[in-house]
Amino acid sequence: MIKKIVKECLQNYLTDNTQSWILQADGSYKKSVLAGSKAKSAQQSLLKTYTE
Repeated sequence: MIKKIVKECLQNYLTDNTQSWILQADGSYKKSVLAGSKAKSAQQSLLKTYTE
C-alpha cells in the first residue's frame, strides 16, 4: 500500500510541471516555465488512472 501511495501520489505530484513554482533564495516563489518540456498534470494523470 505504501508503494502504491508513493507511486500514484507523491511521485505524480513531484513531477507535475503545469502548476509548479520554484522557491527562490529570498523566500519568494517564481512560476516555473515549461521550456521544451512536455506538460505533466498530476490531476489529469490521476483522473486517467482511475477513470479508465
